[in-house]
Amino acid sequence: MTRTTMGLYEHLEKERVRHQIPGMAGLIRWPDGLVEFLNWGSRDGQGVEPVDEDTVFGIASLTKTFTATALLQLAAAGRVDLEDRLVNFFPDFSHVIPNGDQVRLRHLLSHASGLPEYSRAFNLATKWNSYTAAQQRRYQAEVGPIGPPMETVDDLIAAMRRERLAPAGRPGERFQYSNEGYALIGHVIEALSGRSYEEYLREHVFEPRLMKRSRVSVPDAADGPVTALFEMGGDGRPVEIPAWPQGPATLADGFLRTTTEDLARYLGAFIEMGSDSAALLPEGWRRRMETPRVLIGEGSTEGPWYGLGWYLDRYAGARRMYHTGDMSGVASYMAVLPDHGIAVALLSNLTGAPASTLGPLLLGRAWQDAA
Repeated sequence: MTRTTMGLYEHLEKERVRHQIPGMAGLIRWPDGLVEFLNWGSRDGQGVEPVDEDTVFGIASLTKTFTATALLQLAAAGRVDLEDRLVNFFPDFSHVIPNGDQVRLRHLLSHASGLPEYSRAFNLATKWNSYTAAQQRRYQAEVGPIGPPMETVDDLIAAMRRERLAPAGRPGERFQYSNEGYALIGHVIEALSGRSYEEYLREHVFEPRLMKRSRVSVPDAADGPVTALFEMGGDGRPVEIPAWPQGPATLADGFLRTTTEDLARYLGAFIEMGSDSAALLPEGWRRRMETPRVLIGEGSTEGPWYGLGWYLDRYAGARRMYHTGDMSGVASYMAVLPDHGIAVALLSNLTGAPASTLGPLLLGRAWQDAA
């Protein structure tokens, strides 16, 4: 740990304790390419097994940047056009929302498909078979009946049709965050490549970037350190979640698991300064990913915007790409200042932990020292 990060480390440790977060792992990639790893707390929640940069965490919706990268790789190779309509792959989608036959792949990538926000019961059904019997009883008591479990893309589309929700808008009209839209992109990737979503990422993202511990399937502690997952219990203390959630029909929206060491290698591909800047995507396609597509909310035209897989705005005048994530046992944040060679990430093992608030503190320190 450098002297410049000691004060920040101590501040984030106080925040970790205040928010009762069992463990956190962070990274700062400095403009000269050096990476600093910062770790707090434990992966077991007991203070016995410390977090390190080789500890596997869930990253939730940071997964969407990987999904977008994969689809853009296929587009760059001429395997698909972002103007292609989703119904070309899944005809039944035309019945999910009005104008469903007009939804194009670029709409899904930028959360502008018109898909509405689905209920908690719907989201629970996507992961239902990965829950223990005790979890299932608890969730049913909280939200009522849960629909049939979803295992395939056909299950997912059928469940979306049954919801009969009003659309969020016409395709391309406005931003409405959609996990289901990204889940569908994952199935398009599988249809185009003839590989499972995890196999495709392993061959075209993980291996090229030397990401040795990244996976979509449930991590195995036999392969190295893996964090336990936690949520706040009824007594206001963290309790361990008995099993890693898994959603076979929705893997591409938030089920990637990785380490900060691997994540540093991945983020390096989005730094314009350096020899590896185009390792995952050709320059022109990476530029498309970083181009603002849909304005979020009614605020300033300066953003935030959503591009293709990333939120986009300005940080102290510099272009920033970032994403946040939150799901059962996971809260995460990562950001890149591509014109300045800076990247940061913060992973935690507690549902609802303020990673999206604490993570930018890493970015602030990197920017302060680089300025």
